[in-house]
Amino acid sequence: ELTPNPTSSKFSFRGLPNAENIYVFSMSGEKVHQQNGLGDVQVDEWPPGVYIVEAQTSGNILRERIVVCD
Repeated sequence: ELTPNPTSSKFSFRGLPNAENIYVFSMSGEKVHQQNGLGDVQVDEWPPGVYIVEAQTSGNILRERIVVCD
């Protein structure tokens, strides 16, 4: 689960013990963020909108939507 959602500053993962890579994509498919491991993702520089967050764990890919607002 992504929390808080919606957000205007940052989000983090709740209930996910680990992740190797985190990717965030715009709705048009453009990669807007990438990081190794879990940690807060800063979104305060991103335009408002809906984004797809992809977390790669050991052999699995989890996808969720995050709403970034002003």
